[in-house]
Formats: sequence, C-alpha cells, structure tokens
Amino acid sequence: MEELKSNYIKRLPEQKMKQNQKQLEKLIDIKNTARIYEDKGDYWKSVDFYLQALQIEREIYGDKNDKVISTLYQIGKQYKGMNKIKTAKDYFYKAYEIQVDLHGFDTKKASLFKSLLYQPDTPPKDNIQNAHTNVDIMFKPRSYAKMEPRNRDKI
Repeated sequence: MEELKSNYIKRLPEQKMKQNQKQLEKLIDIKNTARIYEDKGDYWKSVDFYLQALQIEREIYGDKNDKVISTLYQIGKQYKGMNKIKTAKDYFYKAYEIQVDLHGFDTKKASLFKSLLYQPDTPPKDNIQNAHTNVDIMFKPRSYAKMEPRNRDKI
C-alpha cells in the first residue's frame, strides 16, 4: 500500500505536466501571435493575445512567477505603445510587485521596473526607449526568435 501511494505521489507532477502540455503549446502559439501583432504595430490585438497568455500562465504557474512578470511587462509595453501611460504603469507596477516579492528589491529587473514606473506621463522618447530596451534584453522571447520570418507574416 505504501509503495502504491509513493508511486502515485511521484507521478502527480508528471501527470500534471501532461495535462499542461497542451496548454503550454497553446500558450506558445498565443504569445507568438501577440508578438507578430506587436511587430506590425497592432497593439490592441497584441494586448488581447497577451491577456489570454496571462490567464493560461496563471493557471499553470500561479500568480507569482517570472513568466507572469514577463507577460505583465509585455502588456504594459503594448499600452505604452498606444500612449495609454496610466494603464501601462499599472501593468508595470504589477510586474514590479511580483518581482520584488519573488526576488527582492536589490535586483536589476526590479530597478528597471522602478525606472519605468517613475517616469513622467509624457517622457522624452529616448529615456523610455532606453528603459524598455534594457528590460527587453532581460525578457528576450526564445520561441519567437526561433520562429521563421515567413511564419511571422501569416497574420
């Protein structure tokens, strides 16, 4: 009986991963689609896809995870692209809060998020672009980088 219980407990994460595998594949597709729309400058559609991705990530990983931080940042970045500064800052702040909870104040990502939060509502483009570039380097999307350019134009 103990052995059966032990095997069941060992297999739980494995079973959960199999269940999540389809969600993970869907998540990758959704994020790639969001990035394609972002590249085309269609920020509204990009936000829709990032919000779908955020919901799936929260189901799989929970509310406090580095992947959730990255997606919150991406949503904020889309709103920034649409000049919805207050909404963008709300998402940057949510990402900052989770970053601080998980990793503390003294991290490079936390200080970069903080710099995004305390910029004026109509910042000079150079300053905000530099801050975004620094954060983007830290959240380089691997799956999109591997995607062939011809697939990016299908949407």
